[in-house]
Amino acid sequence: MPRTVVLVDDLPEVRTMVRVALNVETDLTVVGEADTGAQGVEAVARLQPHVVILDLRLPDMAGRDAFRAIRSAAPHSRIIIYAGGDSDRRWYESQAALFIQKIGDIDNLLAAIRHGDPGLDN
Repeated sequence: MPRTVVLVDDLPEVRTMVRVALNVETDLTVVGEADTGAQGVEAVARLQPHVVILDLRLPDMAGRDAFRAIRSAAPHSRIIIYAGGDSDRRWYESQAALFIQKIGDIDNLLAAIRHGDPGLDN
C-alpha cells in the first residue's frame, strides 16, 4: 500500500512539480494539496497522511503556527519542511521535522521523505 502525502504550499507550480515527482514513485501517492495553512490543517486532519510536505511562507498563517496546527491535527504524520529560506531551521529541526531547502534537485526531497522511516526505504 502506498504511503500517503499531503502538500501544503501556496505556489501551484511547486505543488505540481512535487506531485509529479512523487506520483512517479510507486510507494508514494499525493492524496491532498492546499495553498493556505487553514486548508492544509483541514486536509491533514481529514486525510491523516503518512507525510506532510509543508512550505513555511503561507498567505494566512506563520510557519510555526501552521506547523503546530498540522502537528496537532495529525500527530502521527511525518512533517517535512520544504522551504526556500532557513531562518527558523533550528527550531523546526528541534521539533523532529526534516527541513529541506527548495533549492537543488527534487531527489533531495524524495530522499528526505524516506530518511528515517523504514517503511519508506527501498
